[in-house]
Amino acid sequence: MDYSYYPGGIAGKLTQKWLARKRLKITKSKSLVKGALTGLPEKLVLSQGPGTIISSYMPKGMWCKIPCSQPKICPVTGRKKVAPMYRLLEFSLSETVDHYKTFVSQDLGGVGAVSGAEVQEWLDYVAGLEPPYSLAVAISCKCHANTALFEVEEIIG
Repeated sequence: MDYSYYPGGIAGKLTQKWLARKRLKITKSKSLVKGALTGLPEKLVLSQGPGTIISSYMPKGMWCKIPCSQPKICPVTGRKKVAPMYRLLEFSLSETVDHYKTFVSQDLGGVGAVSGAEVQEWLDYVAGLEPPYSLAVAISCKCHANTALFEVEEIIG
């Protein structure tokens, strides 16, 4: 799987658009990325950018075998997964931001999916937050994750 084409992922883009409708200042945070990286094994970080971390048990340039049941040992690399990626993220994000959500994707025949109701619950939660705060949102399966990290402030003026 090559997540590098989707920096911040759909969850990050959706959250950012949702907050922008509330007329809030949303900044992709380099400092939050730096903080979150301290909680993730360096070998699992494929890329990072302003407000974005892409992490994976699959090394850059390699591709998953589809379909894949995401076993504890990767059938392509032979790499053992000590924990699902979403658990690693939970540790890292809980130590870094004020609010976070990791959507755990479910396999729908080779395509990852998340619950629409869960997405709505997250957006309702975010809508009730009072700025300023820091925020992270990710979509992850056992093997890969795409994470967006933001600083949220009121727009003055």
